[in-house]
Amino acid sequence: MSEEQPMTEWFASIYLQSEATIALVLDAVRKNGESVTDFVVVVADLTDEATRFFVAQLGDAPVDSAMPGFVGAIPKASVARALRSMEADAFANDAEKPIDVGLMRVLVAARGQVQCADIPASPLMVRGGSA
Repeated sequence: MSEEQPMTEWFASIYLQSEATIALVLDAVRKNGESVTDFVVVVADLTDEATRFFVAQLGDAPVDSAMPGFVGAIPKASVARALRSMEADAFANDAEKPIDVGLMRVLVAARGQVQCADIPASPLMVRGGSA
């Protein structure tokens, strides 16, 4: 991250790098008969120790730990538990809040910081593009 780039823009750029993968994973969640609202989509830049520790608590990691990327669609309770283990209770409470239908909760972790937001859920993917 450059010094001039605001943290929110940097978090957004990390998310955008993983957008296609997120859509595929959310398709799998839906096909398993589960609700996207029961999960938190976690995206992380694992170049710092604190973020690597957080992701390790979730039990999953991007293929290349030197690059920002998609971690997974993790059950809300698991994300909250990992955040509480790091004494981040406010973020844990945010992770567990109910999510409106049609939205997904995204948590972006980087440089020992997290941002959590509800955004429109990726549409169901179909052959040849998105529906």
